[in-house]
Amino acid sequence: MAPKRRPSKTSNKPDELPPLRVSTEPTPHPRRDPHDRLMKRFYEPLVLQHVLGSTRGDHIPRPPPADVQDAEELDGISLRRDFLDKLAFVCDYEKGGATVTAIALQQTPAAVILWVGANEDVKSKVKPFLEIILSSLETLRSKPAESVIKEAENGIFRRAVEF
Repeated sequence: MAPKRRPSKTSNKPDELPPLRVSTEPTPHPRRDPHDRLMKRFYEPLVLQHVLGSTRGDHIPRPPPADVQDAEELDGISLRRDFLDKLAFVCDYEKGGATVTAIALQQTPAAVILWVGANEDVKSKVKPFLEIILSSLETLRSKPAESVIKEAENGIFRRAVEF
């Protein structure tokens, strides 16, 4: 059942609503009004979402995980994502599901920056661990012999287990 409308004071027609009055006077205490407080809580996140929405670009869908033994089967993006996910998993060394660690790469003209983030403080031993791992990987850039690759793999594995 529809609510009954009161007739307007300016008209004798029963279905006509009174004109909407908008006050241009400032509210004496805007922070005391619950509606204003609620709107202020959502303003900053909405602005952030709007700004980020226009700069993030298209999402690159991730293929379903597959245990691929040969790196040649993975493309560059998948290989990089897989490496960063596994490195972040090792850096999140505490048991339980309360902590999360993420790692991202940023390409700058001067260098590649590795960003590490966590929902809690990044532990002090994570940075030295990553420096050791990345310096070990740096030695593999010049296409070394198979024995050097095996030695680096064993060293990285040993350090990850000790970590």
